[in-house]
Amino acid sequence: MSLYRSLKRQRRDAPLSTEGINNQMWRQQRRNEFLEDDDETSVNALTHPVILNKIFGFLDTETLHSVRLVCLLWAETATSFLGRQGRLTLTTESQPPQPSTPGELSFSQKLIKETTLYMDCICPTATDICHCPFTGLESNTSLASKFGTLWSPTRHKRLTTLNFTIRKTFNPCLHEILKTYHFPSLKSVTIIADTVNLDEDDDLAPVVQDMGPFQPLEGLKLLNFWIDPSHDVRFLGAYLSSLCQGLVNVAPNLEKLDLVANFYPDLTPCEKLDEVEFAFVEFKDFCTKDVIRLDAAEVKRMLESCDSLQQLTLNYHPCDKSVVVPIKVDFVLPNLVHLTITAADVYRIEDSLNTTNLPELTHLSVSFYRCRDLSVMAAYQHAHHDGITVFHVGCTTHVESSDENGHSAVKLDNNFPAVDEFKLKLRMRLGDNVEHDFRTLKEAMESLGGWRLKSGQVDVQFVGYQTNGIDLYEVFASKVMIAMLDGLKGWKGLSNTSLRFFSYRSGAEFKLTDGMRDALLACRTIGNVAIEGFQMRVETDKDFDSFIGENNLKIKSNNRTWVE
Repeated sequence: MSLYRSLKRQRRDAPLSTEGINNQMWRQQRRNEFLEDDDETSVNALTHPVILNKIFGFLDTETLHSVRLVCLLWAETATSFLGRQGRLTLTTESQPPQPSTPGELSFSQKLIKETTLYMDCICPTATDICHCPFTGLESNTSLASKFGTLWSPTRHKRLTTLNFTIRKTFNPCLHEILKTYHFPSLKSVTIIADTVNLDEDDDLAPVVQDMGPFQPLEGLKLLNFWIDPSHDVRFLGAYLSSLCQGLVNVAPNLEKLDLVANFYPDLTPCEKLDEVEFAFVEFKDFCTKDVIRLDAAEVKRMLESCDSLQQLTLNYHPCDKSVVVPIKVDFVLPNLVHLTITAADVYRIEDSLNTTNLPELTHLSVSFYRCRDLSVMAAYQHAHHDGITVFHVGCTTHVESSDENGHSAVKLDNNFPAVDEFKLKLRMRLGDNVEHDFRTLKEAMESLGGWRLKSGQVDVQFVGYQTNGIDLYEVFASKVMIAMLDGLKGWKGLSNTSLRFFSYRSGAEFKLTDGMRDALLACRTIGNVAIEGFQMRVETDKDFDSFIGENNLKIKSNNRTWVE
């Protein structure tokens, strides 16, 4: 034995003094206290909901299944993530999941809260168009039995979201599912019908006659029903419209309906409806090939029972955007607050813009499919509403010479005197005439300046246009900007207004001319100006920065520079 080990053993075996014993007990006590504090801190951290949510958010589905076995808290937290990540796919391309017990699929029932059923034909003859019979689709002949195996009564109670995506023809029919199974916790249903094709031999009459009433959906709050415009008109009218109406009839507590279709459901059963988004889809009659357009009387009938409605959005999908036929829509909605018309050149609503028809209206947003300039606002020159405080306008402006145009500017501050928030979004196009003086554009901007705005925003987007090989924005972009600034300088709410010029065209050049300097100085009290996406020479960029700094202007420039 070495001398070192001998001395070490003697020291270890020697009796401790009283002071040594006290020191050793003190060190052990401190060590225990440290370990206890460390354990308590670790436990607190691993049970803190914010920390667990952060950690579990990075885990994949397999790991989440594992951590659920640790404790009840972890199991509950992991389940919420699995409910968002988990997915069950039923397909005929492979064998279905093997059941753990007869009639039961091997997954936790607590995780079934959202289900998406994607119906597509994968029959050997199907390419772009499926010609399988409507009632016997090749790819889905066994889907009905799988669906029945999946949805036991316990699972129905937990389901909150149900999504259907339909491609081509399908089986089982959705109405069979909605008639057979009860979903008491269901809050959201989305039906997306895409590219359904029918053969001449397909007879939908028996299917529609068998539609019958659906199971009640007292908890349903949201219904999305979106139909592709390329659908066969028979399928739309005979089946999908009946399907949509059937859902509306059993959803008395429905709060939002988002409908893209060419039919008009009766919304009378939905007495708590708060928001409707309706987009009409033009279509051609299957036999006559005539275009079936929007029916003003049907729109009015659809909305006349919606006294609870607070938000309404009306849109339009024409067969040919070059042919737009306007209709006058007159409705009375006593509780409507937000009205959005995304095809204002189709829906002519000026007769409804008054405090009698829409007494609670405060937010109005309109945009136009086709217009030559801001004279389209003349449609509202005879309307009057004292309650509108927020007014948004969007359109594509075709700038022509003022002599050819001949339209006078329309002042709307007297029509809607309470407006204190105004947003204008313009897509700027130049006409074929190369000689422009832009006086009409200036006058149009001046006509919108009568409001004492708390918030104003003007967004001008330049889209490309060429004529005779000349990029018009390369020549005229700066002149358009000067006309806009000259029209804005007299706005009463200029100090609370932001202005943004943005170019999609690489050829559009920003030129710091004397006229541009004068226009920017005339609008120096504006809230802020952003000039983005334009071409700018390096020398111009430097001069512009100096000009902004010397005059203390609120201008942000983000453009592409180049050296000649």
